[in-house]
Amino acid sequence: MKKTIFTDNTGKPTLYVDDSGDMQTIKVIPNTTQVKDKPRKNVISPFWDLVLGMILCACIGGLFAVVILEWLAGCGEVTYFADGTWRTNECLFQNNNIETGTWK
Repeated sequence: MKKTIFTDNTGKPTLYVDDSGDMQTIKVIPNTTQVKDKPRKNVISPFWDLVLGMILCACIGGLFAVVILEWLAGCGEVTYFADGTWRTNECLFQNNNIETGTWK
């Protein structure tokens, strides 16, 4: 039986009618096999790749640690007191101006 093929407006085939009369989409599976004859080239040695990766992870972890510690300390947040005054909290690693005021 001859298959009827439907194309989209660009001319690419997208649908066909199979032998049982059902409409099916045309699936294109790309060839993704890796050529085993060509080994992966290392730009730098595996040792320095590991060392630089560990240094990068330590820097990112340190940055997240500073951000979390400042958040836990309440850096820049306002604390309200019962006597009607307020004061901004101090930061651990940043030099911020402590401001005060009244709210009552």
